[in-house]
Amino acid sequence: MNKKASIMDGIVWIIIAFVTLFVFAGLYYFHTQVYEGLSGVGSVGELNITNITETVFEPVTRDMASGLNIIAFLILAGGAFSILVHNFLVREHPAWFIVYILMTILAIIVSVYISNEYMSLLSNEVFGETLSEFTMGNFIMQYLPYWSAVIGILGGVFLFIGALRDRELGGGFI
Repeated sequence: MNKKASIMDGIVWIIIAFVTLFVFAGLYYFHTQVYEGLSGVGSVGELNITNITETVFEPVTRDMASGLNIIAFLILAGGAFSILVHNFLVREHPAWFIVYILMTILAIIVSVYISNEYMSLLSNEVFGETLSEFTMGNFIMQYLPYWSAVIGILGGVFLFIGALRDRELGGGFI
């Protein structure tokens, strides 16, 4: 098994954050477009499509944005927490700490570009209104470089603490 710590975890977390919010917003946008389209159909034969749409789609549409917002935040927070736990539990030689710092710096640089692109998507005429419903995810994406720095620095500290812990317990470095 390759035990090179979690060198790429910061960059993977940034990408997962962007993709998660983009996919959830796309799902919500698609659902609202279907709801608006079906609510104006009226009756087809003896079947009242508008009534069915109001009965089935309306409650789901009303609650979907807040539910997806919470799920997206839990995915992002869980990913950040898993980076910290993984860094604490992995056994690595302290020489990899330098590489981890360099990858954290790279993750911060990448997060600046991702955050700027996400903020430009918020001002998009078509998709921006849907993305603005995801307030917790927007908060993370707006300050993504700061989040990346905090997670990277804490992850590095936990990685170093885990390495020292194994050395003191006589585990050595593998």
